[in-house]
Amino acid sequence: MPAVAQAPTPALAKSTLTTRGLDFPTQTRPHVELRVKDVEQSIVFYQALFNRPPVELGSGFARFNPYNPAVDFVLREDASATRRDGHMGIQLKTTTDIAKYKQRVEAKGFSAQLEEAETACCFSVANKAWIDDPDGNQWEIFVVTGENKSEVRCGPSCACEAGGCS
Repeated sequence: MPAVAQAPTPALAKSTLTTRGLDFPTQTRPHVELRVKDVEQSIVFYQALFNRPPVELGSGFARFNPYNPAVDFVLREDASATRRDGHMGIQLKTTTDIAKYKQRVEAKGFSAQLEEAETACCFSVANKAWIDDPDGNQWEIFVVTGENKSEVRCGPSCACEAGGCS
């Protein structure tokens, strides 16, 4: 049986490795690509949310590689982008950290749409701030303060009530 010739694998240039942020502090990290209507406006929001500038910019494109949270986060401009179902979130360790996130996004002209304190929702009790990006995608910035031992998983004070959590 003849050997199958394999195409050589091109080596990535060192600058590509550095730009893409392959040196991150965890063993793994999620990759998220989000379609947005206006990439420039979204860059302002996500730079404030992640507290760092994008590591890569292109026409209608931006890549963020924050270390905390460790995520490879890409924005792609798409005129037909719409708000996504559900929400994204960043879990923090202290309630004072929520204020830091709020201050950064408010300094760029965005604001928390809703704040919750000691709210029993789903399976936990938490302090939260809900912040929308320019396309209306919701970010839950939260600290879990306890376990929700109630039979009622979502009540009228729970932001996920509208989307239904169970």
